[in-house]
Amino acid sequence: MRNPLSDICQDELPETLREIRDVIGWPATIQLVQGMGGVRVAIPKKMRPEHALVALLGADAAGKLAAMYGGENLKIPRAITALRCQRDREILRRYDEGERLAALAREYQLDLRTIERIIPRASLKEVQRREARQLAMDFGG
Repeated sequence: MRNPLSDICQDELPETLREIRDVIGWPATIQLVQGMGGVRVAIPKKMRPEHALVALLGADAAGKLAAMYGGENLKIPRAITALRCQRDREILRRYDEGERLAALAREYQLDLRTIERIIPRASLKEVQRREARQLAMDFGG
């Protein structure tokens, strides 16, 4: 199963997570959000091998986190807006590929009305694509 955070809308990440991503890298940031999102974490100045962050992130990333944020209590955002952005992009893509609204609602465990609010953005893209194809056919393109 694909990791929902792997291709997240990174431009929607909270500033704190963007800074952390720049320090420890994207894969370790994903691990941090999944393991400690929504929690305040005391970052030690010196990272010991038995620390929970070492187990979660690996020694290299945990060491970089300690070097940058050591001595701080860091609140790890849950990245809800970025996750929602990614979910909506995935729904739009699948709808654009022909997936039915009811199937999308069931799979994403959303109300059909929520799916319908997400879809109008896809509908515009589909109309534009169809018009472009029709123009190409009309003019021999």
